[in-house]
Amino acid sequence: MLRRLVIELLGNEWSPEQIVGHLRLMHAGNPLMRISHESIYRVIYTTRWKLIPRELRTKLRTGRPIGKSKKNTVKGQWRSQITGARPIEEHAPSTHHDVFGDHDAARLELLTRFRASRG
Repeated sequence: MLRRLVIELLGNEWSPEQIVGHLRLMHAGNPLMRISHESIYRVIYTTRWKLIPRELRTKLRTGRPIGKSKKNTVKGQWRSQITGARPIEEHAPSTHHDVFGDHDAARLELLTRFRASRG
């Protein structure tokens, strides 16, 4: 019964925190109707258990990709990607001065020349 209710509320776009609060209010005296929001998230994102239909995972507001390993490097993580990013060397020289100041702009110019000489 608990599983069916959780699936129904997830289908209505309730968050796991809202579900836990609802269960505490409506089923206060029934220990079989208790679950933590962490347990709901764990069941949702552990794909091998298949306790929650995959379609319901997309209804969560987090936007977190399903099955993303925490072992990935920063480069491979979805939240660290900057679309359309350009290397600092491609920015206009006036931008360097505004952002970094005179001292850092000179240092950046030396670094740019050094990289260019190394080919």
